[in-house]
Amino acid sequence: MKISTILLAAFILIATSSFAMAQNVSSPSVKQGVWGFNNAATYAVDDNDDAENQFKQKTRMSYGVTDKLALSLAGELKQNKGNSTEYEETEFRVIYKLTGDDAAINAATRILYDLNHVSGTDTVGAELLLGQKFGKWRHLFNIDTQHDVGADSEDGVELDLAWGSYYQFDKVRVGGEYYVDFGRLKDHQTYSNQEHQIGSSVKFKAGRILDTDIKLEFAYFRGISRSADDNVFKNEIEFAF
Repeated sequence: MKISTILLAAFILIATSSFAMAQNVSSPSVKQGVWGFNNAATYAVDDNDDAENQFKQKTRMSYGVTDKLALSLAGELKQNKGNSTEYEETEFRVIYKLTGDDAAINAATRILYDLNHVSGTDTVGAELLLGQKFGKWRHLFNIDTQHDVGADSEDGVELDLAWGSYYQFDKVRVGGEYYVDFGRLKDHQTYSNQEHQIGSSVKFKAGRILDTDIKLEFAYFRGISRSADDNVFKNEIEFAF
């Protein structure tokens, strides 16, 4: 009864979120026996061409199987240039924690498979998730490698990096984030052809449902390289139960 009520509340929260690229800096944390819900909605705005504006929404459920192993499943919606929305991807993740909670730097590895329902080109990959706490500061760093698979796939490993540094006040967390998409490494792309974004976020507890804290995050990112989206607004809702 508790789980069904929480899931119903989750869908209500999705429907009422205002902004809906689901970019994120992931934590290596794994909690046994805990379900996690996350809905990340982003809207990318081009400074010069409204036709390039893009809306994406990703909804994810995760579960800690053990104190080191977690599984997650996500679905992503995308609004194309014709303003119609389509279900683009189903994402599968397996997270394995490499260190204990008392380690100076927490680490986990994450194996991914993304099933693309539009292009027919799927993606496999591996990620390294790092985290460190120092007083009220928390730092996260992700290394993400991916490779296309399927009939229309293009050869070459892609590399993404993500960094986040956050300060926890009494009830609010504020921080800065930096994202880099190098593209396919074999292409040796220059800085202007890579995607570099920098931004800030604020996260806070928005309320409680059945003794579960609902956390809400707002973020803004600015593209600082030519190929990156000029402006990205993000709204994220999450809770664990």
